[in-house]
Amino acid sequence: LVLLLMTMSGCFFEEPVLVNERLLKYTDKEVINESNAYTIQEDSIPLYRNEEDESVSYVDIEEFVAFLGEGLLNYNVFKEDTLLLDFRQVIPSEMVDLIGTDIAIYEIEFDHEENTIYTSDLDIFTRLNLVHSISTNEFVELSDIQSNDVNPEVTIDLDDYNFDILYENNHYYLPMYLANLFLTGASFNLYETDDAIILFDYGTETEQVQEHYTSSSLTLDDVKDATNNYLALYFDYFYGLKEEKEIDSFTMYLETFELDEQNTFIDHYEAISDFVFSLDDLHSRIIDTGFLLPEYTPKENFLLGSKVNTYSIAYQNSQCSVFPEAFDYQEIEEGTHLFKIPEFTFDTGSQFGDYVSLIENGDDIIIDLTCNTGGSLQGVVELLLYLSDDPIPVRNNNSKTNSLVEEFYVNDEE
Repeated sequence: LVLLLMTMSGCFFEEPVLVNERLLKYTDKEVINESNAYTIQEDSIPLYRNEEDESVSYVDIEEFVAFLGEGLLNYNVFKEDTLLLDFRQVIPSEMVDLIGTDIAIYEIEFDHEENTIYTSDLDIFTRLNLVHSISTNEFVELSDIQSNDVNPEVTIDLDDYNFDILYENNHYYLPMYLANLFLTGASFNLYETDDAIILFDYGTETEQVQEHYTSSSLTLDDVKDATNNYLALYFDYFYGLKEEKEIDSFTMYLETFELDEQNTFIDHYEAISDFVFSLDDLHSRIIDTGFLLPEYTPKENFLLGSKVNTYSIAYQNSQCSVFPEAFDYQEIEEGTHLFKIPEFTFDTGSQFGDYVSLIENGDDIIIDLTCNTGGSLQGVVELLLYLSDDPIPVRNNNSKTNSLVEEFYVNDEE
Protein backbone atom coordinates (compact mmCIF):
# COMPACT_ATOMS: atom_id res chain seq x y z
CA LEU A 1 0.00 0.00 0.00
CA VAL A 2 1.05 3.59 -0.57
CA LEU A 3 0.40 5.94 2.32
CA LEU A 4 -1.50 8.96 1.04
CA LEU A 5 -1.07 11.31 3.97
CA MET A 6 -3.31 14.37 4.01
CA THR A 7 -3.39 16.28 7.28
CA MET A 8 -6.82 16.06 8.91
CA SER A 9 -8.89 19.10 8.17
CA GLY A 10 -11.98 21.03 9.09
CA CYS A 11 -13.42 24.36 8.08
CA PHE A 12 -15.17 27.43 9.42
CA PHE A 13 -18.50 28.73 8.07
CA GLU A 14 -20.74 31.58 9.09
CA GLU A 15 -24.34 31.40 10.25
CA PRO A 16 -24.47 27.76 11.45
CA VAL A 17 -27.86 26.20 12.09
CA LEU A 18 -28.44 24.65 15.50
CA VAL A 19 -29.63 21.05 15.10
CA ASN A 20 -29.24 19.90 18.73
CA GLU A 21 -27.45 20.77 21.96
CA ARG A 22 -23.86 20.26 20.82
CA LEU A 23 -23.87 20.02 17.04
CA LEU A 24 -24.33 22.74 14.47
CA LYS A 25 -25.05 22.11 10.82
CA TYR A 26 -22.85 24.64 9.10
CA THR A 27 -22.86 23.76 5.42
CA ASP A 28 -23.89 21.49 2.60
CA LYS A 29 -20.39 21.19 1.20
CA GLU A 30 -19.81 20.71 -2.53
CA VAL A 31 -18.40 17.36 -3.65
CA ILE A 32 -16.11 17.33 -6.68
CA ASN A 33 -15.85 13.93 -8.37
CA GLU A 34 -12.34 13.18 -9.66
CA SER A 35 -12.75 9.40 -9.58
CA ASN A 36 -12.67 7.27 -12.72
CA ALA A 37 -15.02 4.49 -11.67
CA TYR A 38 -17.71 6.08 -9.49
CA THR A 39 -20.62 8.40 -10.10
CA ILE A 40 -22.50 10.24 -7.37
CA GLN A 41 -26.14 11.21 -7.29
CA GLU A 42 -25.76 14.21 -4.98
CA ASP A 43 -23.31 17.08 -5.39
CA SER A 44 -22.94 17.96 -1.70
CA ILE A 45 -22.71 16.41 1.78
CA PRO A 46 -24.20 17.97 4.96
CA LEU A 47 -21.44 18.73 7.47
CA TYR A 48 -21.72 19.49 11.17
CA ARG A 49 -19.55 21.16 13.77
CA ASN A 50 -19.10 20.26 17.42
CA GLU A 51 -19.33 23.39 19.57
CA GLU A 52 -16.46 22.05 21.70
CA ASP A 53 -14.07 21.82 18.72
CA GLU A 54 -14.82 24.08 15.77
CA SER A 55 -11.92 22.80 13.65
CA VAL A 56 -13.46 19.36 12.94
CA SER A 57 -16.17 18.59 10.41
CA TYR A 58 -18.62 15.83 11.36
CA VAL A 59 -21.02 13.81 9.24
CA ASP A 60 -24.25 12.10 10.18
CA ILE A 61 -23.36 8.43 9.59
CA GLU A 62 -26.72 7.60 8.00
CA GLU A 63 -26.55 10.63 5.70
CA PHE A 64 -22.99 9.74 4.77
CA VAL A 65 -23.65 6.14 3.69
CA ALA A 66 -26.79 7.29 1.86
CA PHE A 67 -24.65 9.78 -0.08
CA LEU A 68 -22.23 6.98 -1.07
CA GLY A 69 -25.19 5.06 -2.48
CA GLU A 70 -24.24 2.53 -5.12
CA GLY A 71 -20.58 2.89 -4.20
CA LEU A 72 -21.23 0.51 -1.28
CA LEU A 73 -22.78 -2.90 -0.82
CA ASN A 74 -26.49 -3.00 -0.08
CA TYR A 75 -27.11 -2.33 3.59
CA ASN A 76 -29.76 -2.07 6.30
CA VAL A 77 -29.79 0.31 9.27
CA PHE A 78 -30.83 -0.81 12.76
CA LYS A 79 -30.98 1.59 15.70
CA GLU A 80 -31.77 0.84 19.31
CA ASP A 81 -29.00 1.45 21.83
CA THR A 82 -26.44 1.48 19.00
CA LEU A 83 -26.28 2.16 15.27
CA LEU A 84 -25.84 -1.08 13.31
CA LEU A 85 -25.07 -1.15 9.60
CA ASP A 86 -25.81 -4.55 8.11
CA PHE A 87 -24.02 -4.89 4.76
CA ARG A 88 -25.17 -7.68 2.44
CA GLN A 89 -23.25 -8.98 -0.54
CA VAL A 90 -25.10 -11.22 -2.96
CA ILE A 91 -22.87 -14.12 -3.98
CA PRO A 92 -22.86 -14.96 -7.71
CA SER A 93 -24.71 -18.22 -8.31
CA GLU A 94 -21.60 -19.95 -9.62
CA MET A 95 -19.82 -19.24 -6.31
CA VAL A 96 -22.58 -20.23 -3.86
CA ASP A 97 -21.38 -23.82 -3.46
CA LEU A 98 -17.80 -22.67 -2.90
CA ILE A 99 -18.65 -20.01 -0.33
CA GLY A 100 -21.51 -21.93 1.31
CA THR A 101 -24.10 -19.15 1.24
CA ASP A 102 -25.93 -16.99 -1.26
CA ILE A 103 -25.53 -13.82 0.82
CA ALA A 104 -22.51 -12.70 2.83
CA ILE A 105 -23.46 -10.47 5.77
CA TYR A 106 -21.07 -8.07 7.48
CA GLU A 107 -21.88 -5.85 10.43
CA ILE A 108 -20.45 -2.53 11.60
CA GLU A 109 -21.81 -1.28 14.92
CA PHE A 110 -21.29 2.18 16.41
CA ASP A 111 -21.75 2.34 20.19
CA HIS A 112 -21.77 5.93 21.46
CA GLU A 113 -21.93 4.95 25.13
CA GLU A 114 -18.86 2.72 24.97
CA ASN A 115 -17.34 4.88 22.21
CA THR A 116 -16.45 1.79 20.21
CA ILE A 117 -16.75 0.52 16.65
CA TYR A 118 -17.42 -3.20 16.31
CA THR A 119 -17.14 -5.19 13.11
CA SER A 120 -18.02 -8.81 12.53
CA ASP A 121 -15.02 -9.04 10.17
CA LEU A 122 -12.19 -6.50 10.06
CA ASP A 123 -11.82 -7.12 6.33
CA ILE A 124 -15.24 -5.54 5.69
CA PHE A 125 -13.56 -2.13 5.70
CA THR A 126 -11.90 -3.09 2.41
CA ARG A 127 -14.83 -5.11 1.03
CA LEU A 128 -17.55 -2.48 1.15
CA ASN A 129 -17.31 -1.96 -2.60
CA LEU A 130 -15.41 -4.99 -3.92
CA VAL A 131 -16.62 -8.09 -5.72
CA HIS A 132 -15.63 -11.58 -4.60
CA SER A 133 -13.53 -12.51 -7.62
CA ILE A 134 -10.08 -11.04 -8.19
CA SER A 135 -10.98 -10.42 -11.83
CA THR A 136 -14.05 -9.59 -13.89
CA ASN A 137 -12.58 -11.10 -17.08
CA GLU A 138 -14.69 -14.00 -18.27
CA PHE A 139 -11.84 -16.50 -18.63
CA VAL A 140 -10.93 -16.21 -14.91
CA GLU A 141 -12.88 -18.68 -12.80
CA LEU A 142 -12.76 -19.03 -9.02
CA SER A 143 -12.47 -22.80 -8.53
CA ASP A 144 -12.04 -23.16 -4.77
CA ILE A 145 -11.89 -21.22 -1.50
CA GLN A 146 -10.22 -22.41 1.69
CA SER A 147 -10.03 -20.60 5.03
CA ASN A 148 -8.91 -21.20 8.58
CA ASP A 149 -11.38 -21.24 11.45
CA VAL A 150 -10.59 -17.91 13.11
CA ASN A 151 -12.97 -15.38 14.60
CA PRO A 152 -12.48 -12.20 12.53
CA GLU A 153 -14.46 -9.94 14.91
CA VAL A 154 -12.78 -6.75 16.12
CA THR A 155 -13.84 -3.97 18.46
CA ILE A 156 -11.97 -0.67 18.15
CA ASP A 157 -11.99 1.53 21.25
CA LEU A 158 -11.90 5.13 20.03
CA ASP A 159 -10.94 6.32 23.51
CA ASP A 160 -7.48 4.92 22.78
CA TYR A 161 -7.12 7.56 20.05
CA ASN A 162 -9.05 10.48 21.59
CA PHE A 163 -11.84 10.29 19.01
CA ASP A 164 -15.55 10.36 19.79
CA ILE A 165 -18.77 9.06 18.34
CA LEU A 166 -21.24 11.87 18.96
CA TYR A 167 -24.88 11.06 19.60
CA GLU A 168 -27.74 13.55 19.57
CA ASN A 169 -31.49 13.07 19.04
CA ASN A 170 -31.07 9.47 17.82
CA HIS A 171 -28.42 10.49 15.26
CA TYR A 172 -24.81 9.30 15.21
CA TYR A 173 -21.93 11.49 14.05
CA LEU A 174 -18.28 10.84 13.18
CA PRO A 175 -15.51 13.20 12.14
CA MET A 176 -15.46 13.36 8.36
CA TYR A 177 -12.01 11.77 8.14
CA LEU A 178 -13.06 8.79 10.29
CA ALA A 179 -16.19 8.27 8.21
CA ASN A 180 -13.93 8.15 5.16
CA LEU A 181 -11.69 5.57 6.86
CA PHE A 182 -14.43 3.26 8.08
CA LEU A 183 -17.17 3.60 5.47
CA THR A 184 -15.78 4.18 1.97
CA GLY A 185 -14.12 0.78 1.45
CA ALA A 186 -10.87 0.24 -0.40
CA SER A 187 -11.78 1.68 -3.79
CA PHE A 188 -12.29 5.40 -3.25
CA ASN A 189 -11.71 8.20 -0.74
CA LEU A 190 -13.21 11.54 0.20
CA TYR A 191 -10.86 14.39 1.16
CA GLU A 192 -12.06 17.68 2.61
CA THR A 193 -10.45 21.03 1.80
CA ASP A 194 -11.61 24.46 2.88
CA ASP A 195 -13.87 24.83 -0.16
CA ALA A 196 -14.96 21.36 -1.19
CA ILE A 197 -14.78 17.60 -0.71
CA ILE A 198 -12.82 15.71 -3.36
CA LEU A 199 -13.88 12.18 -4.35
CA PHE A 200 -11.02 10.18 -5.85
CA ASP A 201 -10.02 6.56 -6.47
CA TYR A 202 -6.93 4.57 -7.41
CA GLY A 203 -7.18 5.74 -10.98
CA THR A 204 -7.07 9.42 -10.00
CA GLU A 205 -3.79 11.26 -10.55
CA THR A 206 -2.47 13.17 -7.55
CA GLU A 207 -2.49 16.35 -9.63
CA GLN A 208 -6.26 16.02 -10.14
CA VAL A 209 -6.76 16.36 -6.40
CA GLN A 210 -4.10 19.03 -5.95
CA GLU A 211 -5.72 21.38 -8.46
CA HIS A 212 -8.55 21.89 -5.97
CA TYR A 213 -6.26 23.02 -3.13
CA THR A 214 -6.87 26.58 -1.94
CA SER A 215 -5.38 28.65 0.85
CA SER A 216 -6.56 27.96 4.40
CA SER A 217 -6.68 29.75 7.72
CA LEU A 218 -6.22 26.51 9.66
CA THR A 219 -3.13 26.25 11.85
CA LEU A 220 -1.10 23.25 12.91
CA ASP A 221 -2.69 23.43 16.36
CA ASP A 222 -6.10 22.97 14.72
CA VAL A 223 -5.17 19.63 13.15
CA LYS A 224 -2.06 18.28 14.88
CA ASP A 225 -3.69 16.11 17.54
CA ALA A 226 -6.22 14.63 15.10
CA THR A 227 -3.48 13.86 12.57
CA ASN A 228 -1.26 12.16 15.14
CA ASN A 229 -4.14 10.12 16.55
CA TYR A 230 -5.36 9.18 13.06
CA LEU A 231 -1.89 7.86 12.18
CA ALA A 232 -1.87 5.68 15.28
CA LEU A 233 -5.37 4.29 14.58
CA TYR A 234 -4.63 3.68 10.91
CA PHE A 235 -1.36 1.85 11.50
CA ASP A 236 -2.75 -0.14 14.43
CA TYR A 237 -5.64 -1.62 12.46
CA PHE A 238 -5.32 -1.08 8.72
CA TYR A 239 -1.73 -1.18 7.55
CA GLY A 240 -0.43 -4.66 8.38
CA LEU A 241 2.99 -3.63 9.70
CA LYS A 242 2.23 -3.71 13.42
CA GLU A 243 2.66 -7.44 13.82
CA GLU A 244 5.49 -7.69 11.29
CA LYS A 245 7.50 -4.97 13.06
CA GLU A 246 6.46 -6.30 16.50
CA ILE A 247 5.09 -2.92 17.58
CA ASP A 248 2.74 -3.12 20.57
CA SER A 249 1.04 0.20 19.95
CA PHE A 250 1.60 2.83 17.29
CA THR A 251 0.37 5.45 19.77
CA MET A 252 3.44 4.73 21.90
CA TYR A 253 5.71 4.19 18.89
CA LEU A 254 4.80 7.59 17.43
CA GLU A 255 5.72 9.32 20.69
CA THR A 256 9.40 8.67 19.96
CA PHE A 257 9.16 11.02 16.95
CA GLU A 258 7.84 13.93 19.05
CA LEU A 259 5.04 14.83 16.67
CA ASP A 260 3.31 16.70 19.51
CA GLU A 261 6.35 18.94 19.98
CA GLN A 262 6.44 20.34 16.44
CA ASN A 263 5.40 23.96 15.89
CA THR A 264 5.22 24.34 12.10
CA PHE A 265 3.67 22.29 9.31
CA ILE A 266 7.10 21.65 7.79
CA ASP A 267 8.55 20.38 11.08
CA HIS A 268 5.47 18.21 11.60
CA TYR A 269 5.76 16.72 8.10
CA GLU A 270 9.47 16.08 8.66
CA ALA A 271 8.70 14.21 11.88
CA ILE A 272 6.06 12.11 10.10
CA SER A 273 8.60 11.37 7.34
CA ASP A 274 11.05 10.15 9.97
CA PHE A 275 8.32 7.86 11.31
CA VAL A 276 7.57 6.44 7.84
CA PHE A 277 11.28 5.98 7.12
CA SER A 278 11.74 4.05 10.37
CA LEU A 279 9.35 1.37 9.10
CA ASP A 280 11.69 0.73 6.15
CA ASP A 281 8.84 -0.57 4.02
CA LEU A 282 9.20 -0.32 0.26
CA HIS A 283 5.48 0.34 -0.20
CA SER A 284 5.18 3.07 2.43
CA ARG A 285 5.81 6.63 1.36
CA ILE A 286 4.18 10.02 1.62
CA ILE A 287 3.00 11.08 -1.82
CA ASP A 288 1.09 14.21 -0.84
CA THR A 289 0.67 16.30 2.30
CA GLY A 290 -2.64 17.97 1.51
CA PHE A 291 -3.88 21.48 0.98
CA LEU A 292 -2.47 23.04 4.15
CA LEU A 293 1.04 23.27 2.70
CA PRO A 294 0.80 22.25 -0.98
CA GLU A 295 4.26 23.61 -1.85
CA TYR A 296 5.96 21.08 0.44
CA THR A 297 7.61 18.17 -1.40
CA PRO A 298 7.75 14.97 0.69
CA LYS A 299 11.15 13.38 1.13
CA GLU A 300 12.12 9.94 -0.17
CA ASN A 301 13.89 7.46 2.07
CA PHE A 302 17.24 7.15 0.29
CA LEU A 303 19.13 6.48 3.51
CA LEU A 304 22.00 4.08 2.91
CA GLY A 305 20.85 0.51 3.45
CA SER A 306 17.12 1.28 3.30
CA LYS A 307 14.91 -0.78 1.02
CA VAL A 308 14.20 2.27 -1.13
CA ASN A 309 17.91 2.95 -1.48
CA THR A 310 18.61 -0.69 -2.35
CA TYR A 311 15.78 -0.69 -4.89
CA SER A 312 17.04 2.56 -6.45
CA ILE A 313 20.56 1.18 -6.88
CA ALA A 314 19.23 -2.02 -8.46
CA TYR A 315 16.99 0.01 -10.78
CA GLN A 316 19.93 2.06 -11.99
CA ASN A 317 22.26 -0.92 -12.33
CA SER A 318 19.67 -2.70 -14.46
CA GLN A 319 19.49 0.31 -16.81
CA CYS A 320 15.75 0.55 -16.29
CA SER A 321 15.69 4.03 -17.77
CA VAL A 322 15.92 2.42 -21.23
CA PHE A 323 13.51 -0.45 -20.42
CA PRO A 324 10.18 -0.24 -22.32
CA GLU A 325 7.66 1.88 -20.47
CA ALA A 326 4.75 -0.32 -21.56
CA PHE A 327 4.05 -4.00 -22.23
CA ASP A 328 6.39 -5.09 -25.04
CA TYR A 329 6.57 -8.26 -27.18
CA GLN A 330 9.25 -9.50 -29.57
CA GLU A 331 9.93 -12.82 -31.25
CA ILE A 332 13.71 -12.66 -30.84
CA GLU A 333 14.18 -15.81 -32.94
CA GLU A 334 11.92 -18.48 -34.33
CA GLY A 335 10.18 -20.25 -31.47
CA THR A 336 11.44 -17.83 -28.78
CA HIS A 337 9.05 -15.18 -27.49
CA LEU A 338 10.21 -12.31 -25.28
CA PHE A 339 7.77 -10.32 -23.15
CA LYS A 340 9.02 -7.27 -21.27
CA ILE A 341 6.57 -6.23 -18.56
CA PRO A 342 7.51 -3.02 -16.68
CA GLU A 343 4.47 -3.20 -14.38
CA PHE A 344 1.39 -5.33 -13.77
CA THR A 345 -1.84 -3.56 -14.68
CA PHE A 346 -5.49 -4.56 -15.10
CA ASP A 347 -4.66 -5.03 -18.80
CA THR A 348 -1.59 -7.27 -18.45
CA GLY A 349 -3.51 -10.53 -18.84
CA SER A 350 -5.40 -9.42 -21.95
CA GLN A 351 -2.20 -7.93 -23.43
CA PHE A 352 -0.44 -11.28 -23.06
CA GLY A 353 -3.53 -13.05 -24.41
CA ASP A 354 -3.27 -11.08 -27.64
CA TYR A 355 -0.06 -13.00 -28.49
CA VAL A 356 -1.03 -16.49 -27.31
CA SER A 357 -2.07 -17.52 -30.82
CA LEU A 358 1.53 -16.90 -31.98
CA ILE A 359 2.95 -19.39 -29.48
CA GLU A 360 3.16 -23.06 -30.45
CA ASN A 361 3.73 -26.10 -28.24
CA GLY A 362 7.41 -26.42 -27.50
CA ASP A 363 8.18 -22.73 -28.00
CA ASP A 364 10.27 -20.88 -25.42
CA ILE A 365 8.70 -18.01 -23.52
CA ILE A 366 10.86 -15.43 -21.74
CA ILE A 367 9.12 -12.99 -19.40
CA ASP A 368 11.50 -10.18 -18.47
CA LEU A 369 10.56 -8.61 -15.13
CA THR A 370 13.94 -6.93 -14.61
CA CYS A 371 12.45 -3.47 -14.15
CA ASN A 372 8.96 -4.46 -13.07
CA THR A 373 7.71 -2.20 -10.29
CA GLY A 374 4.78 -4.40 -9.22
CA GLY A 375 1.17 -3.26 -9.51
CA SER A 376 -2.10 -5.12 -9.98
CA LEU A 377 -2.50 -8.59 -8.49
CA GLN A 378 -5.21 -9.18 -11.08
CA GLY A 379 -2.62 -8.74 -13.83
CA VAL A 380 -0.30 -11.27 -12.18
CA VAL A 381 -3.01 -13.91 -11.78
CA GLU A 382 -4.30 -13.53 -15.34
CA LEU A 383 -0.79 -13.83 -16.75
CA LEU A 384 -0.10 -16.99 -14.73
CA LEU A 385 -3.38 -18.52 -15.92
CA TYR A 386 -2.03 -18.43 -19.47
CA LEU A 387 1.18 -20.17 -18.37
CA SER A 388 -0.13 -23.01 -16.20
CA ASP A 389 -2.96 -25.53 -16.19
CA ASP A 390 -2.74 -25.73 -12.40
CA PRO A 391 -4.99 -23.55 -10.23
CA ILE A 392 -3.33 -20.27 -9.24
CA PRO A 393 -3.56 -19.66 -5.47
CA VAL A 394 -4.12 -16.19 -4.00
CA ARG A 395 -3.67 -15.95 -0.24
CA ASN A 396 -5.25 -13.21 1.87
CA ASN A 397 -3.90 -13.03 5.42
CA ASN A 398 -5.11 -10.47 7.95
CA SER A 399 -2.30 -10.16 10.49
CA LYS A 400 -4.61 -8.40 12.96
CA THR A 401 -7.15 -11.24 13.26
CA ASN A 402 -4.94 -14.06 11.87
CA SER A 403 -7.73 -14.96 9.47
CA LEU A 404 -6.51 -16.67 6.31
CA VAL A 405 -8.44 -17.09 3.08
CA GLU A 406 -6.93 -18.83 0.06
CA GLU A 407 -8.63 -18.56 -3.32
CA PHE A 408 -7.78 -20.73 -6.33
CA TYR A 409 -8.29 -19.51 -9.88
CA VAL A 410 -8.31 -21.41 -13.18
CA ASN A 411 -8.48 -20.44 -16.84
CA ASP A 412 -11.98 -21.18 -18.06
CA GLU A 413 -11.11 -20.85 -21.76
CA GLU A 414 -10.81 -24.02 -23.76
